Amino acid sequence: MHPPQLDFDFTDDIEKCKRELQIKREEVCCFIFLLYLISTYVQEQQLIEKVGALLSNNVDVGRNLSRVLHRTRTRTTLIESDATQLRTHLQHASKCAENISAKVCIYIFISCIFII
Repeated sequence: MHPPQLDFDFTDDIEKCKRELQIKREEVCCFIFLLYLISTYVQEQQLIEKVGALLSNNVDVGRNLSRVLHRTRTRTTLIESDATQLRTHLQHASKCAENISAKVCIYIFISCIFII
């Protein structure tokens, strides 16, 4: 005797969860790459401009360079703060992905129970 066929088909739900998980992964990668590009570009451009201006103006390079480096350090601190905030968001996205994965496992488990 064959087990009864049930009308439980979680294929669409599983595929939807997989697509959502892939989208979240891509968003996370984009955020990380964008943060890296912004921080690198801003730091390099500011240092190049400030050092160039100091050297061309023939002023007290040591004192002004110290100010530039202090401002750059302040901006770097802000970037680090943004990176920390991004990390928090990524941890949240990761937790969501884990929850989706857990739900997929439950769907598969339930469907296996009802099939047997």
